[in-house]
Amino acid sequence: MQVVRWRSCRVSPVTLTLKNLVLNAFYYGVTVAVLPVALLRIEGRWWGAGEPHWILRAISAVLGSAGVLLQGWCIVLLQRRGGGTPSPILPAKHLVTEGPYGWLRNPLNLGEVLLLVALAGWFASWLLLAYAGLAMVGFHIFVIAREEPRHRVLFAQPYEAYAARVGRWLPRRPANPGALGPDQPCGLPTSPDGERRPG
Repeated sequence: MQVVRWRSCRVSPVTLTLKNLVLNAFYYGVTVAVLPVALLRIEGRWWGAGEPHWILRAISAVLGSAGVLLQGWCIVLLQRRGGGTPSPILPAKHLVTEGPYGWLRNPLNLGEVLLLVALAGWFASWLLLAYAGLAMVGFHIFVIAREEPRHRVLFAQPYEAYAARVGRWLPRRPANPGALGPDQPCGLPTSPDGERRPG
């Protein structure tokens, strides 16, 4: 039976924090600032600006705050526990199963959708609401096509156990955290001769 070993890879906390800040600043700058502003301008030019009721804005403020806090919590956990960032460019190297990840497997994506829905409500924009829906579809496709297969290669049985206990999008009450399996070490599995396996 072939023994699987894990290759270690250490990144300075300061370096990782800086990369995390840069990647997230670029990503959120595009997805929750540049694109929404462009869509609002298009909508205003063709159909006129919405007139949101104060109740809708109050609900949007609550949803937006929840989305921002949820994403911030996930970003911190992915760095501190996962040794990486939310970006596929520098993904987490450890399986994170605590905090919001104990309730569902993709809380970061859900947090962003909440924020986009909140923006749609705040500006009473049907175009932003459609954008939020497309974002959810895009996240779902990305998770199924790339992220989950990668996690199954990297974390094997611990991820399978985690996926069986925790829903992809619908929250479930967390089980005993220890039952989800220990965090896997950093890196891709390697064979005894040190050859890196495909991931």
